[in-house]
Amino acid sequence: MNRFTFYIIILLPLALPFSANAAIEMPICTEAGFQGRPDISGDRIVWEDGRDASYAIYMYDFADGTTVEIPTGGFLVGFPSISGVHVIWKEVVDENFSSFNIYCHNVISGETQEIETGISFANFRPISISGNKIIRNYNQKKGCVVTGSVTLG
Repeated sequence: MNRFTFYIIILLPLALPFSANAAIEMPICTEAGFQGRPDISGDRIVWEDGRDASYAIYMYDFADGTTVEIPTGGFLVGFPSISGVHVIWKEVVDENFSSFNIYCHNVISGETQEIETGISFANFRPISISGNKIIRNYNQKKGCVVTGSVTLG
């Protein structure tokens, strides 16, 4: 089994001649299995994680040094994105891979909200969140579409 390690690279200004920045590498996840598609917002990093042969979304918080699994319930989850306290991801809803849903989880309140359902698997592209706006790419429309402003708890 392949083993991947996540590192965060922190750029620090130094008062040394000929060097504007120095990088420090710090491992975030050293578990066996696939870890990928990371995203960062403030002190939090989220990523897709296949450590247990089924995919899950994990989050590392620099503020307290903890790693937690974001509660999902789907057959296959992926493409996480984070903005502030909100984590979004795509979740395949059936074993035929015919469609997926988008969910949002508030890491403070613990609430999970269904954002959009029944999206054709042909549109399984990355998604992104910023504030209360979620954007995703619609393949058949050849462009990006804002899914809409959402009320996030």
